[in-house]
Amino acid sequence: MTGQATVERPEQDHWSERLVLIADELASNGLRHGTLPVAAALSRYADQWLIAVSDASPAVPPTPAQGRDPGKGGFGLYLVADLSARHGWTTAGRGQKTAWAVVVAD
Repeated sequence: MTGQATVERPEQDHWSERLVLIADELASNGLRHGTLPVAAALSRYADQWLIAVSDASPAVPPTPAQGRDPGKGGFGLYLVADLSARHGWTTAGRGQKTAWAVVVAD
C-alpha cells in the first residue's frame, strides 16, 4: 500500500496500520453479526483509502456497544470511529447493508 518494502519510521503510527485494523473490525463484525454472504472491498482515490464491508442483513444496523463490560469486547465500532477520517453505513438495493470507513494516507 505504501509502495515501499518496509515502513520508514516503525516507531510512529502509520496510516496503513489504521487501515488494517479498521478492515479487520468491519469484516469481523460483518461475519459475526451479519448474514451471509459477506464481502469486503478496498479502494483508493488519491490519498484516501475506502474499506467497505457488505452483508445481507439490512435490518440490523451496526450498533456500538453500550453499557457493556470492556472485557467482553464489542467496542470495534468505536475503534473504527477513532481511527478513520469518516465512517458510516448504508443500505442499498437487494437486501444489503454496507459499513464503510475512510483512512487518509498521511
